[in-house]
Amino acid sequence: MKFYKKVFIFLCGTVLSTFSLFSQERITNLSTDYTKGKIVFSRTLLNGLSYSTLLEMDKKTLLSHEKILPGLYENLMNFYHLIAEMRNPELINSPNRFSLSAELMAQELLTSIAESPAVETYSPLQAVLMSTGYYAKKGHPLIRHYFRDFQRYINKGWAMSELKVHKAHLYSKGKSIKLAIVDSGIDPTWKRIKPRILCHKNFLEGPRLYSQESFFPYDRGGHGTSLASVIYQIAPQVDLMIVKVHDGDTMLKVPPSRWTVYLVTAGILWAAQNGADVINLSMAFQTDLAPIHKASMTCWKNNIIIVSPVANTLPPYKNIPSFPAAYPWTLAIGGIEKRNGSLRIWPYSGQGNFMDVVAPARGIWNATPTYFDLDGRRNVAVGNSLATSFVSGTVALMLSVMDPTFRENLKKEPGRLFNTVQKILRETASNRELGFNRYNPSSGYGIVNIPAAVVSAKNISSTLQEKRKKGRQEAPYFSFAPMRW
Repeated sequence: MKFYKKVFIFLCGTVLSTFSLFSQERITNLSTDYTKGKIVFSRTLLNGLSYSTLLEMDKKTLLSHEKILPGLYENLMNFYHLIAEMRNPELINSPNRFSLSAELMAQELLTSIAESPAVETYSPLQAVLMSTGYYAKKGHPLIRHYFRDFQRYINKGWAMSELKVHKAHLYSKGKSIKLAIVDSGIDPTWKRIKPRILCHKNFLEGPRLYSQESFFPYDRGGHGTSLASVIYQIAPQVDLMIVKVHDGDTMLKVPPSRWTVYLVTAGILWAAQNGADVINLSMAFQTDLAPIHKASMTCWKNNIIIVSPVANTLPPYKNIPSFPAAYPWTLAIGGIEKRNGSLRIWPYSGQGNFMDVVAPARGIWNATPTYFDLDGRRNVAVGNSLATSFVSGTVALMLSVMDPTFRENLKKEPGRLFNTVQKILRETASNRELGFNRYNPSSGYGIVNIPAAVVSAKNISSTLQEKRKKGRQEAPYFSFAPMRW
């Protein structure tokens, strides 16, 4: 018996050693290709400059980009390789994934500079690089207070009591659900939120070597921290995945470019590849952008639920489309406010016949980075981004309360879990307090009912589990995504 035990241990050790050597060899090969990609990138840039029509000052900068623009290749490749792999899936397992992507990346950079519109005080090259996050603040910010308590913000303000979140917490607090916040990063000094950070990715600060981990995504704009603080109040036990794709500062000084779209797309793809169950994407574009379209559709097929807002806009422009919220495979969220004791639609919330539900968007208590130099630190905010966070947290509660086996069975069919969650949110929401008795483009199916949605998610999984035990055939709850047009 001892002999067989020793043989078994020996074989296990051999297999593990072989796997370790294989993994190490793959990392070494990719690191070599990553370095090779830098050479390809530089060569392609220099060759392209010979026939380009760029400004002379931009040409001179690019001719000496390794000295004048240190880390340019690393910063762009940090997210661009995901875009190249989405377009050509064969690159994912290719040993030349970076060198092949580098040539395309250099060509796109030159094209985008040539097409860049005139921006006051910035050359086309500078404007494009600002949109890529190249000039975003890097490194560790000056933190004056470590580990501030968030307790005094919890359940403060009208939104938490109006939504009766405490009742939902009797059933679930979001445990074991991964929720990705694709935004501006997070302030890690909030001691109640930091333990909930499961993993992170900073797409604005690329590592100098392939094998290095990305730098921590410190929030320089405050937007991402605000969203995380709202989500924490709704789902205090959810696992957060922090993905930084913009800085809320330098990138806002220039018009969005294709690189802005690539950053957001890379954030979605990274979250999906690393096991996100829910993605909070508090952004709104006026155009149906192909990369985000494809990435969000991929999430739907894999039952990863994207929650996105309709745009914050002035009343005359309320009907301007909001993407990705307008896609049938994402949850579209609008905003409400409480004024003079009654609930009403927030005046600056966009509208459309793609709206799912609405949530609080004005007078919301939230956290801001401790390293912000603000007089009387801002603790109350407005915007549909915050409304989206309420619903993202709600979806996490719903998924957490479902029977795990039932949830995994729903995932076996493309979009089925998303459709189930969407149907529950719609059926439990109500327009009564807003003065409507049916669906409308301003409030969708109504105000999100967090306790009812959680109870409904729990009941539907329990009911079907009972049917399975009794040998009854399980009928699909919702078989295909309904169009919202």
